[in-house]
Amino acid sequence: MGLPEQMGRDVCFIAQSHGHYPALQASEWAMATGWVTPPHPTRTHGGAVGVLQPQWGHTVNSALAPEEQEVEEEVEQEEQQQEEEEEKEVVEEEEDYLTERPQFVRLKNCLSDTVICSTGAPQGTVLSPVLFTLYTSDFCYTESCHMQKFSDDTAIVGCIRNGQEEEYRSLVEDFVQWCKLNHLQLNTSKTKEMVVDFLWRSKPTLLPVHIDGVNVEVVSTYKYLGLHLDNKLDWSANTDALYKKGQSRLYFLRRLWSFNVCSKLLKMFYQSVVASVLFYAVVCWGGSTKKKDAGRIDRLVRKAGSVVGAELECITSLSDKGTLNKLVNILDNECHPLHSTTVKQKSLISWRLRSLPCTTDRLRKSFVPRAIALFNASLKGRVEIDFSA
Repeated sequence: MGLPEQMGRDVCFIAQSHGHYPALQASEWAMATGWVTPPHPTRTHGGAVGVLQPQWGHTVNSALAPEEQEVEEEVEQEEQQQEEEEEKEVVEEEEDYLTERPQFVRLKNCLSDTVICSTGAPQGTVLSPVLFTLYTSDFCYTESCHMQKFSDDTAIVGCIRNGQEEEYRSLVEDFVQWCKLNHLQLNTSKTKEMVVDFLWRSKPTLLPVHIDGVNVEVVSTYKYLGLHLDNKLDWSANTDALYKKGQSRLYFLRRLWSFNVCSKLLKMFYQSVVASVLFYAVVCWGGSTKKKDAGRIDRLVRKAGSVVGAELECITSLSDKGTLNKLVNILDNECHPLHSTTVKQKSLISWRLRSLPCTTDRLRKSFVPRAIALFNASLKGRVEIDFSA
């Protein structure tokens, strides 16, 4: 039974349940509730009671008295004024936050002269990255050549086929001009270019990218958001950096052990200081790293375990758990860029995900194919999943 009939039956029930209501005419019910009567009223308990049904798009409403209309207009005006006042307060707060900021430098007991600054956004605040992201969100790009932006760290990624670099270089030039129009200054000394090419043929000589007459340096490795990327994508440079950091952090762990600190505090120190460095972004590089590089990290973990006095998880275990957790989050988050890619791989006859065709071992060890393989293996009970992390 549809909604109109259900609503009409409820109206009849109310009219029959109270002894003094059946005297109401159906037209009065319609005027009071916004419902209209059908052409053939029904009879209930000997009294003519109209079964009210909605006439969508033609609702009958009672006319308001002039006093009531004035009250409604006053309420609407008050609400509009309140919204305008709130918007004005927000604008004033933003202006006070971004303009005429006093700044000075303190070195022990010495203070520099105070300078009033009205450009840029204050560093070290939560609101500054949000405002910068909103300020730089109108730059347009295509799918083949796009821009990855995290706060003020920006990377332009282009897929070049058959030596066609026009779109890539045009995007770089458009970005430089857009920065000038929006009063943003690029730091060309920190701008680097890295070319990733896995073809075995002889690589052509690429012309450097120019920014305001300055050649951008071409590098083989680059640190982006804490990860060391190289032009071979084998993560060797990243492993070397992690190994050096892990050794220095392991020294402090041993010093704590020499002071007879309990194992519980030692393990807490390892998780917060050592493991947070060793396994930073392990989902990105854990499955693609070489065996010898993974073995170096595992040796550090075993040394830390001997100091803590407990068996610690190796890089493979943490990488598998992190990859599975990330895949589950992607499947649940419709706004994630990889959501549509993973949902398309769902099987129609089971809970499994269909594997992606991979022609190289490098592609097979990348995130999406590896995550799908681990997910299908977990359904068979071959891998333990801990989704609580």
